[in-house]
Amino acid sequence: MFNVKTLLIFITATTLIFSCKKNDTESQTTCRATKVNYFQTGSNPIDSAVYTYTGDKVSKVQLSTQNYTIEYTGNNLTKKNYFVSAAATPEFYDLISYNTDNTISKVETFSRSSGSTYELVWRVDFAYTGGKLAKVTSNEVNNNVSSGFDEFTYTYSGNNITSASYRDLTDPGSPAETINYSYDNNPNYLKRQNSQILLVDAFFSDLDGLFIPLVVSENNVVSISGAVGSVSVTYEIDNNQNLRDFRIMQGPQQLAMSRYTYTCN
Repeated sequence: MFNVKTLLIFITATTLIFSCKKNDTESQTTCRATKVNYFQTGSNPIDSAVYTYTGDKVSKVQLSTQNYTIEYTGNNLTKKNYFVSAAATPEFYDLISYNTDNTISKVETFSRSSGSTYELVWRVDFAYTGGKLAKVTSNEVNNNVSSGFDEFTYTYSGNNITSASYRDLTDPGSPAETINYSYDNNPNYLKRQNSQILLVDAFFSDLDGLFIPLVVSENNVVSISGAVGSVSVTYEIDNNQNLRDFRIMQGPQQLAMSRYTYTCN
């Protein structure tokens, strides 16, 4: 299952949205991401995303050939509408449901079948133990019949996910695979800058259980290893303590990078 090529899936969509503050004894600088450039192995970006805000919340993300709009209920992101090019009707949309403690309980994806008719095609379920994310299960849905696709079950050390047991639910006979995560000692750059980064950053918003530990853990993942290899994760912070560069590396080879631009005041 684990393959470094999987790490490149986020390149074709948008990325993390930040609203962050720099604490200082004399002043406080508030910053928010306004644009991100995406790179693969080259020095030229392959795509970019521009963010529109309504108040302090991201309401639209515009990419080169697609965009999506975001809806909220209170402070919770509850719907994402995905549009292709300049289409007036969304091609599909996500509905996000929450538990009473505001943790995500499920994300359902509806695809347009004809006109304004949509059907449920995908569902991701979240399970918790002691307030910590314990399991993520993805399901295909066809004619309202759900079938399991894959499942990640997490093991913690303190507040960091140190391993995940992966199961391919489409092949019940296949053995479970273990994926290991290692960390630095710094507070999580991703988690601290947006409480709903799991839903607004395309590196995570497809809800692939392989990457979710990078968001929910207390510290920063610096390596991911599995049966067929490993990759490293690096972070570069700017003077306002914003995440400027986010890189995925295999040895000296850069596989992918996101570079963020901020507006601060």
